[in-house]
Parts: sequence; C-alpha cells; structure tokens
Amino acid sequence: MSDYTKDEIRSEGAEVKVVEGGSYSDTLAVVQEDAATTGALLVQDLSWDVYEEVPGWVAEGYSTMLQEPDRQIADAVDGRPTLAITSVGGGLWAQAVVEHYKASSPAPQIITVEADTAAGFEESLHCGSNTVVATGDTIMAGLNSRSTMPTAWLILPDGADVAVVVTDREAHDSGQELQRRGVDAGPCGAAALAALRKLLCGEGGSLLRSMERMVAVLFSTEGDWDYGVPE
Repeated sequence: MSDYTKDEIRSEGAEVKVVEGGSYSDTLAVVQEDAATTGALLVQDLSWDVYEEVPGWVAEGYSTMLQEPDRQIADAVDGRPTLAITSVGGGLWAQAVVEHYKASSPAPQIITVEADTAAGFEESLHCGSNTVVATGDTIMAGLNSRSTMPTAWLILPDGADVAVVVTDREAHDSGQELQRRGVDAGPCGAAALAALRKLLCGEGGSLLRSMERMVAVLFSTEGDWDYGVPE
C-alpha cells in the first residue's frame, strides 16, 4: 500500500498498522490474529474455511453495482453487452461479474485482467489447480494478491473466457487515456482498458473482431491517486 493511500485512510480517523516487509497475505494473517485477540469485527472480502459470511455480503453488494450498468446500457444501446472485462485480485469481484453475466442469455464473453507481477489466476489456469504465486511491486496495488480465493476458484475457470495480464506501464497509459476522456481512473481501474487494447492488438483480436457488434463493459475499480509513474 502506498504512503498516499495510508494517509488517506488516516485522514478518516483510522489507525494504520504497517506490517514491515510483509505481503498482502502476511498482513491478512496479522489482521486475523488481531481480530481473534481483541474481538474486533473483521470486514474482509477474501474468504477461508471459517470466514465466509462477510465476503458473501460483499458479493451481494457487488451484485447491486452490476445492475446499474445493465440499466444504463439498456438505455444507451439496443442490446446487451457482448464483452465484459473484470480485474481479478483475490477474485470476489470477478466472481460476482461472472455469476451475473453468465446467468444471462446470450452470455457475454468474460475477460479477466491481472497485473503481470501478480498473475495468480492465469498461472492457476496453466497449472490446472489454484496456485499461489510470488508477487512483486505494482502500481495496481489492489490486484497484488498471491492467489485466487477458494470460492472464486470454483467459479472463475469455467466462467472466464480469456485471461489477460498487463504491465504497470500499460495500466498507466490506459489510465491517462481515460482521464483525457473525463474518467477518473487509477491503475487498477484502467487495467480493463489495458486488457482490451492488448486483446485487440494480439491473438485475442480475432475473437473480438468476429463479433458482428461489440458492446464492451469495462469496470473501473479505482480512482486516480498519486503513484510513481512507471518507466
């Protein structure tokens, strides 16, 4: 987490505890122990064996967010989305996107996007099982997860049609393009556009160009913030 983000959290009156040199997973372990010791309520969108109710509530909230673009698209164009691009990270948001769109008929193509330094879902697809990967630094901090959470892994392999990874530079450039068009998007938010650009320029282009008409939904999960611009 960047100093900028930590300061934003402190500005809301919260205490920020830093796990020096720790990964997201290391921090989560510390939070679990702290909640068990103090009795504090843990609000977290990743699930594990004894912690599934709160992430379920989060997923329900995501479903509300997914109904809004459905109404907007219905008002703007004649037809339903043919393509939806979602970031992965821990996987709960992507799970909600897949469950929402694959329940419709015809179902759109679902594209997942991850940072190239934390591509746990793509690696898991290659391995055929949910795999933990070593992660590196990325300006897409919200996607910096070492693995896909178990409940999401049950849904995503069959629901996602194409998995894409993008670099920090690709996310930054896409964020700049969105901002020029009046969209307040940070690197995580711009990852969806970066994935679409990569597909159109690469092997996935044939899939997209085969569509008679493309109505693409790109989910931006983050506003702009003061990060270090990648080279």
